[in-house]
Amino acid sequence: MSAHLTDGETQFPIGGDGIFLSLGAGLERFTFKSWAYDLGTKYMAIFHDGKINHDVQLQAGLIFYAAY
Repeated sequence: MSAHLTDGETQFPIGGDGIFLSLGAGLERFTFKSWAYDLGTKYMAIFHDGKINHDVQLQAGLIFYAAY
C-alpha cells in the first residue's frame, strides 16, 4: 500500500496511526408526514506523520420514516 502526496511524491510504506479532530453540524426537517430532508457538514483535521491534512464533507439527503 502506498500514498500519493500533494507534492507529487509517493510515500511507501504509509506511516503508523494518527489522530484526528472532527467538528460537524446538521439539520433535519420534516416536510410531509413521514418525509424529511437532511443537510449536514463535517470538518476533520487529521494529524499523521508530523503533518496535518484537512477534510471537509457536505451531505444532503431525503429520509422516509416507515413508522413513528
